[in-house]
Amino acid sequence: MTRKSKTLFKENPYVKADAVNPEGFPAFKLPKEKLLHRLFHTGTIENTFYQTAKAQMELLLTLLNGFSDIETLAKLVLSGRTEGFMRMTPLVGMAYLMDHPVEASKIFNEVVITGNDLIDLINIRKGLGKGLGRAKKNMIRSWLKSKLTEYYAIKYPDAIIDAINLTRVSETDVREWFDEDKQLQDRVI
Repeated sequence: MTRKSKTLFKENPYVKADAVNPEGFPAFKLPKEKLLHRLFHTGTIENTFYQTAKAQMELLLTLLNGFSDIETLAKLVLSGRTEGFMRMTPLVGMAYLMDHPVEASKIFNEVVITGNDLIDLINIRKGLGKGLGRAKKNMIRSWLKSKLTEYYAIKYPDAIIDAINLTRVSETDVREWFDEDKQLQDRVI
Protein backbone atom coordinates (compact mmCIF):
# COMPACT_ATOMS: atom_id res chain seq x y z
CA MET A 1 0.00 0.00 0.00
CA THR A 2 2.83 2.39 0.73
CA ARG A 3 4.23 1.92 -2.74
CA LYS A 4 0.85 2.80 -4.31
CA SER A 5 0.39 5.87 -2.17
CA LYS A 6 3.85 7.08 -3.08
CA THR A 7 3.18 6.78 -6.81
CA LEU A 8 -0.40 8.09 -6.77
CA PHE A 9 0.20 11.14 -4.66
CA LYS A 10 3.62 12.33 -5.71
CA GLU A 11 2.39 15.86 -6.07
CA ASN A 12 -0.31 17.68 -4.13
CA PRO A 13 -3.18 18.35 -6.57
CA TYR A 14 -4.16 21.53 -4.75
CA VAL A 15 -0.85 23.26 -5.38
CA LYS A 16 -2.23 24.52 -8.69
CA ALA A 17 -5.54 25.67 -7.17
CA ASP A 18 -6.27 29.25 -8.14
CA ALA A 19 -9.24 30.03 -5.88
CA VAL A 20 -10.66 29.39 -2.44
CA ASN A 21 -14.11 27.88 -1.90
CA PRO A 22 -16.61 29.35 0.62
CA GLU A 23 -15.31 27.01 3.33
CA GLY A 24 -11.76 28.28 2.88
CA PHE A 25 -10.26 25.28 1.10
CA PRO A 26 -8.32 25.36 -2.18
CA ALA A 27 -10.47 25.18 -5.30
CA PHE A 28 -10.29 25.78 -9.02
CA LYS A 29 -11.86 28.80 -10.65
CA LEU A 30 -14.22 28.13 -13.55
CA PRO A 31 -14.26 30.39 -16.59
CA LYS A 32 -17.20 32.81 -16.82
CA GLU A 33 -18.71 30.89 -19.72
CA LYS A 34 -18.91 27.70 -17.62
CA LEU A 35 -20.35 29.62 -14.67
CA LEU A 36 -23.04 31.17 -16.86
CA HIS A 37 -23.79 27.79 -18.43
CA ARG A 38 -24.27 26.29 -14.98
CA LEU A 39 -26.34 29.26 -13.84
CA PHE A 40 -28.66 29.22 -16.88
CA HIS A 41 -29.17 25.45 -16.65
CA THR A 42 -29.59 24.99 -12.90
CA GLY A 43 -30.31 28.45 -11.54
CA THR A 44 -27.44 28.18 -9.05
CA ILE A 45 -23.67 28.14 -8.97
CA GLU A 46 -22.46 27.19 -5.50
CA ASN A 47 -22.99 28.04 -1.86
CA THR A 48 -26.65 28.86 -2.46
CA PHE A 49 -28.26 27.20 0.54
CA TYR A 50 -28.06 30.31 2.70
CA GLN A 51 -28.05 32.88 -0.09
CA THR A 52 -30.95 35.20 -0.67
CA ALA A 53 -32.57 35.77 -4.04
CA LYS A 54 -31.02 39.25 -4.06
CA ALA A 55 -27.51 37.81 -3.65
CA GLN A 56 -28.14 35.32 -6.47
CA MET A 57 -29.40 38.13 -8.72
CA GLU A 58 -26.35 40.26 -7.93
CA LEU A 59 -24.08 37.34 -8.81
CA LEU A 60 -25.91 36.82 -12.11
CA LEU A 61 -25.74 40.51 -13.01
CA THR A 62 -22.04 40.64 -12.12
CA LEU A 63 -21.36 37.69 -14.41
CA LEU A 64 -23.46 39.20 -17.21
CA ASN A 65 -21.76 42.59 -16.95
CA GLY A 66 -18.33 40.98 -17.10
CA PHE A 67 -19.14 38.77 -20.08
CA SER A 68 -18.19 40.29 -23.43
CA ASP A 69 -18.91 37.53 -25.98
CA ILE A 70 -22.51 38.34 -26.94
CA GLU A 71 -22.96 35.47 -29.41
CA THR A 72 -21.94 32.93 -26.79
CA LEU A 73 -24.23 34.61 -24.27
CA ALA A 74 -27.13 34.27 -26.71
CA LYS A 75 -26.40 30.56 -27.11
CA LEU A 76 -26.21 30.09 -23.34
CA VAL A 77 -29.52 31.90 -22.76
CA LEU A 78 -31.24 29.83 -25.44
CA SER A 79 -29.82 26.53 -24.19
CA GLY A 80 -30.78 27.39 -20.61
CA ARG A 81 -34.37 27.94 -21.69
CA THR A 82 -34.72 25.00 -24.07
CA GLU A 83 -32.36 22.35 -22.67
CA GLY A 84 -32.16 23.40 -19.03
CA PHE A 85 -35.91 24.07 -18.79
CA MET A 86 -35.25 27.11 -16.63
CA ARG A 87 -37.51 30.13 -16.87
CA MET A 88 -36.44 33.17 -14.89
CA THR A 89 -32.66 32.97 -15.19
CA PRO A 90 -32.72 32.88 -19.01
CA LEU A 91 -35.28 35.71 -18.96
CA VAL A 92 -32.83 37.84 -16.96
CA GLY A 93 -30.14 36.92 -19.49
CA MET A 94 -32.54 37.85 -22.30
CA ALA A 95 -33.30 41.19 -20.64
CA TYR A 96 -29.57 41.89 -20.53
CA LEU A 97 -29.10 40.63 -24.08
CA MET A 98 -31.81 42.96 -25.42
CA ASP A 99 -29.21 45.73 -25.36
CA HIS A 100 -27.72 43.92 -28.38
CA PRO A 101 -30.78 43.73 -30.68
CA VAL A 102 -29.20 41.74 -33.52
CA GLU A 103 -28.40 38.72 -31.35
CA ALA A 104 -31.47 39.12 -29.15
CA SER A 105 -33.90 39.18 -32.06
CA LYS A 106 -32.57 35.82 -33.29
CA ILE A 107 -33.55 33.99 -30.10
CA PHE A 108 -36.34 36.17 -28.67
CA ASN A 109 -39.27 34.00 -29.83
CA GLU A 110 -37.62 30.84 -28.51
CA VAL A 111 -36.78 32.23 -25.07
CA VAL A 112 -40.05 34.09 -24.49
CA ILE A 113 -42.65 31.33 -24.74
CA THR A 114 -45.77 32.50 -22.90
CA GLY A 115 -47.49 35.81 -22.29
CA ASN A 116 -46.38 35.58 -18.68
CA ASP A 117 -42.77 35.31 -19.86
CA LEU A 118 -43.28 38.44 -21.94
CA ILE A 119 -44.59 40.55 -19.09
CA ASP A 120 -41.91 39.20 -16.72
CA LEU A 121 -39.26 40.17 -19.28
CA ILE A 122 -40.68 43.69 -19.47
CA ASN A 123 -40.71 43.93 -15.66
CA ILE A 124 -37.12 42.65 -15.45
CA ARG A 125 -36.02 45.32 -17.96
CA LYS A 126 -37.71 47.98 -15.85
CA GLY A 127 -36.17 46.54 -12.67
CA LEU A 128 -32.72 46.74 -14.22
CA GLY A 129 -33.36 50.42 -14.92
CA LYS A 130 -33.40 49.85 -18.66
CA GLY A 131 -36.18 50.98 -20.92
CA LEU A 132 -37.78 49.63 -24.03
CA GLY A 133 -36.39 51.28 -27.13
CA ARG A 134 -37.60 50.86 -30.67
CA ALA A 135 -35.71 47.62 -31.34
CA LYS A 136 -37.02 46.04 -28.14
CA LYS A 137 -40.59 47.09 -28.93
CA ASN A 138 -40.21 45.62 -32.42
CA MET A 139 -39.12 42.29 -30.88
CA ILE A 140 -42.14 42.32 -28.57
CA ARG A 141 -44.45 43.31 -31.43
CA SER A 142 -43.15 40.47 -33.60
CA TRP A 143 -43.66 38.04 -30.70
CA LEU A 144 -47.23 39.27 -30.32
CA LYS A 145 -47.81 38.85 -34.03
CA SER A 146 -46.32 35.36 -34.29
CA LYS A 147 -46.99 33.73 -30.91
CA LEU A 148 -50.10 35.38 -29.50
CA THR A 149 -53.00 32.95 -29.45
CA GLU A 150 -56.47 33.19 -28.01
CA TYR A 151 -55.33 30.88 -25.22
CA TYR A 152 -52.63 33.33 -24.10
CA ALA A 153 -54.99 36.28 -24.48
CA ILE A 154 -57.55 34.57 -22.24
CA LYS A 155 -55.05 33.17 -19.73
CA TYR A 156 -52.87 36.30 -19.42
CA PRO A 157 -55.21 39.15 -20.44
CA ASP A 158 -53.64 41.88 -18.31
CA ALA A 159 -50.12 40.94 -19.36
CA ILE A 160 -51.05 40.92 -23.05
CA ILE A 161 -52.95 44.21 -22.78
CA ASP A 162 -49.93 45.80 -21.05
CA ALA A 163 -47.58 44.50 -23.76
CA ILE A 164 -49.89 45.78 -26.51
CA ASN A 165 -50.15 49.19 -24.85
CA LEU A 166 -46.37 49.40 -24.33
CA THR A 167 -45.56 48.56 -27.93
CA ARG A 168 -48.39 50.69 -29.36
CA VAL A 169 -49.78 48.02 -31.66
CA SER A 170 -52.43 49.38 -34.00
CA GLU A 171 -56.09 48.40 -33.67
CA THR A 172 -56.11 46.87 -37.15
CA ASP A 173 -53.32 44.47 -36.15
CA VAL A 174 -55.22 43.40 -33.05
CA ARG A 175 -58.38 42.88 -35.12
CA GLU A 176 -56.36 40.74 -37.53
CA TRP A 177 -54.97 38.60 -34.73
CA PHE A 178 -58.42 37.95 -33.25
CA ASP A 179 -60.59 38.12 -36.35
CA GLU A 180 -63.14 35.58 -35.10
CA ASP A 181 -63.54 36.65 -31.48
CA LYS A 182 -65.18 40.09 -31.29
CA GLN A 183 -65.40 40.03 -27.49
CA LEU A 184 -61.68 39.38 -27.20
CA GLN A 185 -60.95 42.19 -29.67
CA ASP A 186 -62.96 44.65 -27.58
CA ARG A 187 -61.26 43.54 -24.38
CA VAL A 188 -57.75 43.87 -25.80
CA ILE A 189 -58.38 47.14 -27.64
